[in-house]
Amino acid sequence: MNTADQLVEFKIFVDDTSRLTDRRQTVTNAYVTVNGAIISFITFVVASADLKNWWFSLAVLPIVWAGVMVCLYWRQHDFTADFIRRV
Repeated sequence: MNTADQLVEFKIFVDDTSRLTDRRQTVTNAYVTVNGAIISFITFVVASADLKNWWFSLAVLPIVWAGVMVCLYWRQHDFTADFIRRV
């Protein structure tokens, strides 16, 4: 393999790595945004309710459950771990 072929192969590798990094960053940003919105909503509900009634705290449970489901979905589709395992 001559030097020109090696250079082309290197450029392809760098492009591929750059696209993977961009995709991972975009997915991570979306995950952080969703979790941030869920935590903000829980904080708003708890702060506005003062939790004087015990049953009102149960209203927060579906929101917490949604956050847990988002985390489980993220873990199931964790592209970063799969990529690291393959390398």
